[in-house]
Amino acid sequence: MLSLSRNEFQNGEIRLVAPSGRVISSEKLSGINQTSVTLHSVAQGIYILNVRGVDGANFSSKIRHGGGDLRFATSFNGNFEVGGVANSRIITTEAARESRSSANFTLRFTTQGLGDTTVILTPTQGMNPRIEISFADPNELPSERFQELFSREQFERMFPNRYGFGSRDCANRDAPAGCSQGTTPTNTGDGIYDFYSYNALLMAIDLVGNVEIDLSFAAFNNGLPAPGAYRIEQRNKRTGDIRVFTVPEYNRWTNKIHLGKIDYADFVSKGTISNRRQELAAFLANITQETTGFGSVHLLVGANAQPHHWTWGLYWRTECEAGVCSPYASPDPLGYHNPVAGKLYYGRGAKQLTHPYNYGPFSEFIFGDRFVLLNNPENVIPRRVGNEENGILAFAAAIWFWMTPQPPKPSCHEVYQPGFNTVRNGRNYSRFAWTVSIINGGLECAGTNTANDYRVGNRIGHYRQYLRILGEEEPQGDLLSIGCDGLVIN
Repeated sequence: MLSLSRNEFQNGEIRLVAPSGRVISSEKLSGINQTSVTLHSVAQGIYILNVRGVDGANFSSKIRHGGGDLRFATSFNGNFEVGGVANSRIITTEAARESRSSANFTLRFTTQGLGDTTVILTPTQGMNPRIEISFADPNELPSERFQELFSREQFERMFPNRYGFGSRDCANRDAPAGCSQGTTPTNTGDGIYDFYSYNALLMAIDLVGNVEIDLSFAAFNNGLPAPGAYRIEQRNKRTGDIRVFTVPEYNRWTNKIHLGKIDYADFVSKGTISNRRQELAAFLANITQETTGFGSVHLLVGANAQPHHWTWGLYWRTECEAGVCSPYASPDPLGYHNPVAGKLYYGRGAKQLTHPYNYGPFSEFIFGDRFVLLNNPENVIPRRVGNEENGILAFAAAIWFWMTPQPPKPSCHEVYQPGFNTVRNGRNYSRFAWTVSIINGGLECAGTNTANDYRVGNRIGHYRQYLRILGEEEPQGDLLSIGCDGLVIN
C-alpha cells in the first residue's frame, strides 16, 4: 500500500508497504508541492494501482513492475495538497473544492518495462473531490485487508460473551456488569473453547474469498428471474479450476438473466472506508441478532423495552442449542435441493443458515457437491478436533449468504455498493433496512411500525453501536428509526 505517515505535510513519507506490514521502500517528501515520488528498489512483480473517490467512483490499473525504481506522479488542473492521513494519500484540487464542478484528475505513473501510463478521472457534479490512492499486492489474502478494517481488539470488544466465553447465568438484565468476564463457564452449555474466534473469522474470509462465480438465472416470460433455477460457473482463483453447477430447471426456460460475476473477496472490501465500515457494521449487527444469548429482555418492546445488550452476539452456534429445533425441511419445488429423511435444517452458524435451499448451494460452494451438507447439515458446526472446535464453516456460511443474491432479493453486499437503488414502492429505505429484509423480511418487515419489533429494534441498536466502535458516523439520512416497514421482497 502506498501510504503517508501522520507527519505534517512537510517531511512526510511515502511508503510502499507489503500486506504483512513490512516496509518495502520509503521516500521522504520535500514539501507539500511535490507531485512525484520515486520508490527505490521495488521488487519485481505485479501491483495494482487503485484510485477511489469518496462517492464510490473508482478505477484500478494493473502495474507489471520489472524491478528497480518505481516513479509515481500526479498532475491536476488546480492547486493541490497532500494530506497527512494514515494509510492513504489524500489529494484535493482547489478548483474542485471551491466550485464542486468537473475538475479533471489526471493520474500518471511510470514503471520499468511499461513506460508512462495516464488515467483521467472526471468527478461528477457535487462529488467531494478527495481521492484515495493506494497500491495493493494482488496476491494478498482477503483477510489481510480485512484486518486493516477490523482489528482483533475491536472483535474482542464486540463479542466478549461469544460461545465458550459467556455464562448463561449472566444472560439476563439483572446480572451485574461484567458478570461473565474472567470466568470459565461450567455446566452452562457454552463449552470451554473459543468457537467463534477472530482467527476462525479470518480463515473463513480467505476460504470464501478464494472463489469467484459467474451467476445466471432462468427467467419467466415476464422477465423476472425464476427463484432457484440457476447456473453457476465457479472458479478457484488459486488453482484456476472451474466447476459448473446447473439446476435442471434452468435449461427448461428459454429466457435467461445474467447477473454477472461475484468475487467473494469483495466482502466488506469495496468502496470507500466509510462504505466498508457501514457494511461491516451491518453484517455484525445481523449476525449478533441471529446468535444473541441475551435473555428475556428481548421479549420486551415499547414502553417496557430495556436497553440493548449488544455484547451477547455469537453466543449460540445453533438454534437447537437455544431450544428451537425446527426441521425446516420443506421439499424443494424444483426437486434439486431436497431434504434428506431424518435430517434437520435448523439454523446453524453465525448467520443461522436454514432450509435445504441454503444448505445445498452453500455445500456446492464449499465442497463442490450439494449432497455433503444436504446429507449432513450438522457439519456446518464440525465436530471437535483436539481442544478446539472449528468455527470456520460457521462464519463462511454467513459470508456466503451475505454475498450471494437470491432473486428477486439482491445480496446484502450489493445493497452497500454505490449506485444501489434503495427506493421500493415509492419509499426510500436505509441500506441497513434492506439487509434486514433480505435476511428475515417476511417475519420482521411486514408490519407498519417495525422499529418497535424487538428483533428489528435489536438489529438497529447493534448497528449503531458497532458503527461507533468502528469510528464511523451513522449515515446521513439513514433514518434507522423507521425500521423496514413494508419492505418485503418476494
